[in-house]
Amino acid sequence: MKIGEVFYYDENYSAKAEWCNQNDCHIEEVDVDYEGQRRFVIKENDKQSLEEILRYERSEQCFPIINRGKLWYDSLSSAQLQELTSWYQAWLDAPATKIMPSKPKWLI
Repeated sequence: MKIGEVFYYDENYSAKAEWCNQNDCHIEEVDVDYEGQRRFVIKENDKQSLEEILRYERSEQCFPIINRGKLWYDSLSSAQLQELTSWYQAWLDAPATKIMPSKPKWLI
């Protein structure tokens, strides 16, 4: 199997899907041929778009909280401040790690 390989749907589809999951790619349907058989192609995952999504989510979910003022920060306990710092760092790392951090439960 390789990127760009075109194939018909058959009993090996599951094995190809598993191979794609292990090799950072996916299967897309190309078309249906003149006999009505479905054709597929193996394509590489678009890593940049996931990074862009994470950057957008970071700007929507993280930055409005992190950019609150001194009075808000002064109201946090030391444990909350530590958790907030870790959450913020996880968001800064998200485009590289491909992991969207969970918001601390106390955070509104």
